[in-house]
Amino acid sequence: MSIFQAWIAPGRALVAVDTNGYKSNGGQSEMQKLAVMPLSNAVMACRGSQLAFFQVLAQAWLVPGHNSYDKLAAGLPQLIEWAAAQFPPSLPDDAAQCELHLVGWSDAQQKMAGVSFTFNLKAKTAEPVGEIRRNRIGPASNTQTPEQFDDDVAMRLARHQLAWLEENAPAEVTGGRLLVAEIRRGRIETRDVGPI
Repeated sequence: MSIFQAWIAPGRALVAVDTNGYKSNGGQSEMQKLAVMPLSNAVMACRGSQLAFFQVLAQAWLVPGHNSYDKLAAGLPQLIEWAAAQFPPSLPDDAAQCELHLVGWSDAQQKMAGVSFTFNLKAKTAEPVGEIRRNRIGPASNTQTPEQFDDDVAMRLARHQLAWLEENAPAEVTGGRLLVAEIRRGRIETRDVGPI
């Protein structure tokens, strides 16, 4: 299970993810869970199967017309449907399931925005989780969400999330480093904040 954090203010957003995950052979390794979408002025992040995430990400990169956050957000259900049509049915169920988050500058709203979906490519289902209003934290781990956000707050929360996961879901692979993407209108910066 992955750590995900999104903090959204009108002119700025932060998205943070951990890096540890399962390799296809069952071992552990660092994984990409965050993708910068510069043409859309947005980032996509996942909790769950990186394989399922990359199937949808490939559609977002290959299918033209997603040159803004708003167009990409509106097109995600179709992209997930196309990814499901290409997904090999022989793969295990857990390889097909993902929680996907998109955060970026919305021209339509003239502010930062975010949206989340859960999907299963084998079952060919996609459910909108809804808009990300001020923040979305996964797992929530019964923590108070601070009003202000920066790298230090993200790291403290990630350490709390990791401790909660180690206690409540010890078989899950979580942790590694905390990667942060900071999104502003016309600019995305990424950074490695360090070990969780």
